[in-house]
Amino acid sequence: MEMTKRVPAAALNSRSQYSAIIIGAGHNGLVCAAYLARAGLKVLVLEARPFVGGACVTEEVFPGYHVSTCAYLVHVLQDKVVRDLDLYRHGYQVLSRDPGFVLPFGEGKAIRMWVDPKRTAREFEQFSAQDAAGFLRWENFWREASGLLAEDLLREPPTLDQLRERVRGTDREALLERLIAGTLRELLDECFTTDEAKAAVIHIPFVMRPLDEPGVLLAEASLQIDRHADPQHQGLPVGGMSTLSNAMARAAESFGAVIRTDSKVEEITVTSGRAAGVRLESGEHVESGVVVSNCDPKRTFLDLLDPAGVTDGIRYRVESMDTECGTIKFIGALRELPDVSRYLGPGHDPAWLSGVRFCPSVAYFEEALKAALDGELPDRPLLSIQIPTVYDPSVAPPGRHLCTMWVRYYPTHPRAGSWDELRQQAEERIIEETTRWIPGFRDLLLERCIYTPLDLERRMGLTDGNIHHLHHAGTQVLAGRAGYRTTVEGLYLCGAGTHPGGEVSGAPGHNAAHVILGDRTS
Repeated sequence: MEMTKRVPAAALNSRSQYSAIIIGAGHNGLVCAAYLARAGLKVLVLEARPFVGGACVTEEVFPGYHVSTCAYLVHVLQDKVVRDLDLYRHGYQVLSRDPGFVLPFGEGKAIRMWVDPKRTAREFEQFSAQDAAGFLRWENFWREASGLLAEDLLREPPTLDQLRERVRGTDREALLERLIAGTLRELLDECFTTDEAKAAVIHIPFVMRPLDEPGVLLAEASLQIDRHADPQHQGLPVGGMSTLSNAMARAAESFGAVIRTDSKVEEITVTSGRAAGVRLESGEHVESGVVVSNCDPKRTFLDLLDPAGVTDGIRYRVESMDTECGTIKFIGALRELPDVSRYLGPGHDPAWLSGVRFCPSVAYFEEALKAALDGELPDRPLLSIQIPTVYDPSVAPPGRHLCTMWVRYYPTHPRAGSWDELRQQAEERIIEETTRWIPGFRDLLLERCIYTPLDLERRMGLTDGNIHHLHHAGTQVLAGRAGYRTTVEGLYLCGAGTHPGGEVSGAPGHNAAHVILGDRTS
């Protein structure tokens, strides 16, 4: 399994003048580097880890098991980025999945979420005919809602007031107001009659807010933009997520960008209020009048900038950004596939195990969410299981399987005890809950580990372990996210903390690069 590694820090020539320095070779940093280099800038990318990818990476966690340790699925990668960077020529390969997820409920009962909404709607008939029709209304709502935000996906975002003005007097005005003021519970009640049908669609990603809180619909719409992505580019990258990151790195290098691994940036240097370059952990200084941080806003302003250069007002604004959205990544090596025939029947397609989610009721969802909001570990966490080996056996030894899970919800900072103290307890509860749903699961485990929010922060530099840099709360979408330009002249952001946010889209990197290029010509 290739782990792309570039020239080490010792090879840096600190006297070289670069047009732009990018801190962090995560996928958005690589996209930004590619666009800037393609435009003729002399670009240097500095990555602290020995390989590129950031949170979009494959690592050999256990011998022979190549794990997408953070992001695991491509579902919103932008066609323009694929085309402009010629990613397939640089090695990108992807396997499409259908169904995307299976949701078991009980003996002989499960929902398969197919690519075709009408086919999925027929699955809901096992609950009621009203729920089948309601699912199509649900899908139509989210397509229209996400489409409202997707229009600004690859450009600087509007404020909510600007978006309101844009849709004023159109049939989308009421839709936007509902996204802002309506609640998820109201939408669930409007579309579905049974609790099971509501539970089947409630397993929404990474919006850690109660169902009755206004703004959740807007936040979720910002995460549903995959409905407008070209499906041919989405799915499981062959060999894991590093396949995509490595392709992006090769694209950037083909345009002339220089990528240096093992090169941790200690400080962004500022002279007379303007970015002047960076100082590395090794003590080397590299000069540039443009510095682009792919790190999250908090790490950029609170860790990399000299505190003397950050005013109290800016510090307060940055510290007030919401990064609370705790998740745990579970990784397990399996001796064989788990048996889910009790839900899917004895002759089910093994490929359906590529994505399995367990959420049997609305109350089950709310209990896990409430525990996390109260600072506690949930007794029964929400499990989202991925077994990529049913599509791509190359990521595990012959005859073995890889199981990863995103498990929610968890407090970023537990009320009682540290994550180092709670790690074993959290891991045991995850295994216990999985075994409750899939008898014998514990006995299938050859190796296992978890990454807590603190582990994700330590390993990947994600403040509070937030894979989206900032929470996708209703106040942190569109222009409510961090801007590409910062208060320091010449310092820019290009990571998931900027618009349009998290997930592997390449859009923040694309947008930041075009803002930088526009500023150079204005």
